[in-house]
Amino acid sequence: MLTTMSLQTMLRGYPREAADMAEGAYERAKDTAAPRVLAFAKLAEARAYGRAGEAKAAGVALTRSEELLGSIRPDSHDPDWLSYFTRARLATPSSTLW
Repeated sequence: MLTTMSLQTMLRGYPREAADMAEGAYERAKDTAAPRVLAFAKLAEARAYGRAGEAKAAGVALTRSEELLGSIRPDSHDPDWLSYFTRARLATPSSTLW
């Protein structure tokens, strides 16, 4: 939920606050959430940093999102509601970061 709030905050014009929210979502869930959920949080963080003009931070978050998507296994227990979020889907928003 915090990741989705982050996306809304970014769209409303508060990218730094959005990055904080997405980073917080990741930090709170990193020990329990499925890799796809964590990758989505890192993508939200990357988009917010990109919108804020912080290219290095955006790149770090995007790289982590890619790594997390690469770590998904059949037994990862990813939620159905996020099944659309694949490497191919990651390519679209990541092309708009800079």
